[in-house]
Amino acid sequence: MGTFLPLSRFPPASQLTSPQSQKVPQTPRPSASKSLTLPTNSAGTPYRWKRQFQMTSDARAAIHGIAFPPTLASTSSTSTGLKLALISADGTVHIYECREPQDLTHWIAIDIIHVLPSAPPRESEVSFCIAFCPSRWGGEQLVVGAMDTVRVYRHNAAGKFRATEELPGHRALVRDVSWAVSMGRSYHLIATACKDGHVRIFKLTSRGAPLKPAASKGTATPTTASRRKGGAGLSQGLGSETAPQEPAEDHEVGERWKVEQVADFGDHRSEVWKVAWNATGTILSSTGDDGKIRLWKAAINGEFQLLSVIATPRSR
Repeated sequence: MGTFLPLSRFPPASQLTSPQSQKVPQTPRPSASKSLTLPTNSAGTPYRWKRQFQMTSDARAAIHGIAFPPTLASTSSTSTGLKLALISADGTVHIYECREPQDLTHWIAIDIIHVLPSAPPRESEVSFCIAFCPSRWGGEQLVVGAMDTVRVYRHNAAGKFRATEELPGHRALVRDVSWAVSMGRSYHLIATACKDGHVRIFKLTSRGAPLKPAASKGTATPTTASRRKGGAGLSQGLGSETAPQEPAEDHEVGERWKVEQVADFGDHRSEVWKVAWNATGTILSSTGDDGKIRLWKAAINGEFQLLSVIATPRSR
């Protein structure tokens, strides 16, 4: 028979509580009136972006592209590696250098390149783009898209950029250029986006032969020609120093490269605006007016093929 306990051993009903009625300690919620604390520097002020300098083109022309070269790409003994190239709507490339990276308020002009014989008419549609070779070795190399022409520029003996190879086949305005990381390859890859709806990939292989541009002795170089026109332009606002004058006969560029078009895709069927390589230079992305991003990759045999298509919400 079971054992019964007297009622006096049980607590009164008023003292009994259910688990739901027990009070659980709550973590205090942050007040909405508290502001976000920003990281501060040694002076106790928050880190904020601020303008260090402003560059203005010669004739207030629109600037279509800007690019930084990779660090240590320059072979000059006086270069600090902090350079900036820009191309404006008048078809001129200006290259500046900051000799004191800790002071971004002083820039000097070190080179001027006229990529067109003359500035295009103001009422015409224009397109300019620019990109540096991402390799840190072999000196600075530049690819420039100007209207429907794409050229590669490399340094001559005087350290000035001169046109070397041309990437042919563009039948309309070139909207973008992108130079792939070589990642140990013995050649370079450059991609272009064109208004004619095509994405093109060019392979550049070194031949090792010296190249002398068509300019003969006594012909004015772009730097001297611009000086005769009377305007250092941007350089007047960048420390009032112009690019140094070079001998007219000093045009020789290091070597000649073989240019081969290895891909030509018209899958966008509309104007192509941007191309960009991934970090390893193995996958190319392109986008255009069709609202889709296409990815391209080389197969085992080296032939580039469509890898995938990414559709934006509006293009579905």
